[in-house]
Amino acid sequence: MKLGTAIKSIRKIKGIKQNELAKSIGINNSYLSQIESNNRIPTVDLLDKIAIDLKVPLYVLFKTYTDINPFIKFENDYNSHFKLNIPYDERVKFINNYIKTN
Repeated sequence: MKLGTAIKSIRKIKGIKQNELAKSIGINNSYLSQIESNNRIPTVDLLDKIAIDLKVPLYVLFKTYTDINPFIKFENDYNSHFKLNIPYDERVKFINNYIKTN
């Protein structure tokens, strides 16, 4: 999967509109559209802003689609499970159980 396609996939999985992401990272919607269509290559600084705004590590933008989905699914499951301040040992149990079942 190309970089722009990965950005678009993650953005859609997270339910963020293209114009919302563009505004948040300080570029116009047209430029983000060109990036997501793989017609423009963003700078490293812009990639960093995108990753931060999408709340994913920068390296995830370079993963294939099959690698992205499990990461996003885990993040969503983890975040929904730990809305409150849960003790460390409970988080470890959740992660271990998640790994065994997925």
